[in-house]
Amino acid sequence: MGLAAASSIGLGMPNLPVARVIGHPGVQSKEMLERNVLEVTLEQVLDNLLKAPKVAGSDREPGARDVVVKGGFQEINDYFYDNGLSDGLPIVPPTREKVEQFLRCTDRDPGESLGALLPDSRAATIWSIAVNGVIAGCRPEYMPVLVALIEAMADPAYGVEHSGNTPGGETLIIVNGPIIKQLGFNYTQGVMRDGFRPNTAIGRFWRLYLRNVAGFLPHKNDKATFGNTWRVVVAENEDVLKRIGWEPNSSDFGFTAGDSTVTIARYTGGNHISSVSGATPESMKGNSANTGTWYSGPGFTALPGVGPPLVSATASVRCSGTNCSFTSTSLLPVPRNPETFQVSMISASEAGKSIMRASGAPLGSSRGLPSSRMTQPPMSQAQCWQPLAKGQRPETT
Repeated sequence: MGLAAASSIGLGMPNLPVARVIGHPGVQSKEMLERNVLEVTLEQVLDNLLKAPKVAGSDREPGARDVVVKGGFQEINDYFYDNGLSDGLPIVPPTREKVEQFLRCTDRDPGESLGALLPDSRAATIWSIAVNGVIAGCRPEYMPVLVALIEAMADPAYGVEHSGNTPGGETLIIVNGPIIKQLGFNYTQGVMRDGFRPNTAIGRFWRLYLRNVAGFLPHKNDKATFGNTWRVVVAENEDVLKRIGWEPNSSDFGFTAGDSTVTIARYTGGNHISSVSGATPESMKGNSANTGTWYSGPGFTALPGVGPPLVSATASVRCSGTNCSFTSTSLLPVPRNPETFQVSMISASEAGKSIMRASGAPLGSSRGLPSSRMTQPPMSQAQCWQPLAKGQRPETT
């Protein structure tokens, strides 16, 4: 009953009585389900109705600036792991000094709340964003991106409360605009590979925030059957977009080229178009069209630029039930080069129609609607980043 107990705390009812339902109803015969309900569930329902619930405990959380642990690197990491505050990898201890460095990179008040995040109904504050940014290994100047991401996470249309459902989807973050080069995102070859600090650390930050602030914990209210790990942030290759005359991904959400934005959507996985042959887009499109898994919500496709020097500049996908057809509507010559030509499919408002366009995202499926936010321009290192004083001992907040 971990999920029910954990969810009731976030809903403000920590002593809510719970009756157990044995197994998954969807995989039981009618007779088995009836027997389990009558012999186990019904008895607990009646018991809960006839007895007063247990007195709720007062499990007070530490304040934003309370020091929760002191010690060396290993001691602090052990504390965070033992208390469910890390993803199992070593974390950067969030000392007060480091958190303050992050806060100097935004003009937002540290106590400002961007909303209450389910399932724990915990406030998403600027302070907690800075703390988890430190933990994830981000740099202070990433703060505008981190703040924009949590604004998108708190968007009701995104539905953060579904982040722990059984399909185990994971959020893909797409970055657009000048901030890509200003912060040093990788946006060319290996765009989804770790090893580039902005792409990697910000992707890790997202999952840590879901864990530490929203409250999604495995074996409790994160019920992913298999699950996915956090995804590396994808920065769109806008140099290629300009060369082939396509608008950036952010334009689909009302922004203009030149705006620095982040876009989020949740996906369960994807496929690779590993072997494609042909001299024209028409001869290649069968491989592309048959690779996707189609669900309600947006999907994305990435095509490598190592094949024929022609790509489809505009294309459409029409679906009827589970059958989808790919139709190329125009062609544009593009020179051969090792950069990644990335194509995304964003669902149109009309049912069963989607449009393919240039983007930086992998093929996938989503149960949540995309959410996009504009970021503030990053401050320079000289404006907001100062190293710790030599010999200063950390106190972790």
